[in-house]
Amino acid sequence: MNATHDGSASLEIFSRAWPALQRAHLTVRGPLSSATRAELVRVVGLAIEPGHEITLDLSEITTADADGAQAVRDCEALAERRSAVVVVQDPSPAARRALRA
Repeated sequence: MNATHDGSASLEIFSRAWPALQRAHLTVRGPLSSATRAELVRVVGLAIEPGHEITLDLSEITTADADGAQAVRDCEALAERRSAVVVVQDPSPAARRALRA
């Protein structure tokens, strides 16, 4: 996925799953913003299984804003409702600033 319909950059999300270990790892690359918020929540929603752990690798986030940080919180809340856990791993400087705000 390279661009959204309005021409702005979009997220690339690469996933790996280990069902026997009850784990999945999602590497997220690109901007984390209002334009990409729904996509992240949608993909995490597809990956969540009850009792599993989803790791969100945010090391390749290029830019992030308040809506992007809210997307991460939305993913955490969705996981909690499904008795799962989201773990944020290695946030880029941009992601770290947005998550702290």
